[in-house]
Amino acid sequence: MPEKNPWEIYSGLRDDWVVLGAEIIPLPPDRCPDQVPDWVVKNLPKEPTPYDMPVFFIDQIISMKNGRKKATIYLTSAPATRATRDVADLIEKWRPAPPPLPDEPEEPVILSRYKRPPVI
Repeated sequence: MPEKNPWEIYSGLRDDWVVLGAEIIPLPPDRCPDQVPDWVVKNLPKEPTPYDMPVFFIDQIISMKNGRKKATIYLTSAPATRATRDVADLIEKWRPAPPPLPDEPEEPVILSRYKRPPVI
């Protein structure tokens, strides 16, 4: 069974994920339709995953007089970094943030005569 491409989730014209309070990530340059990213990210790996991208939060959605909508977003790691984007641009060049990766369970430390924790 072929693996699903994580960048293709919510692609197209669906806009049900662009809601107030949603966490979103920008598409990398090679995934944007016109090869022009909406947000430039430095130090990306060659094949970035959604977990490599910065996470933004949709703070406001404003309806304009001409019928278009604007969204105010901010970077979750630095709330002072804010931007305003057209909702149509968000649908085209952004995707919902992936759920957090599950934590790997730690191996219990068994102190015995035969198996000991590593000594540094």
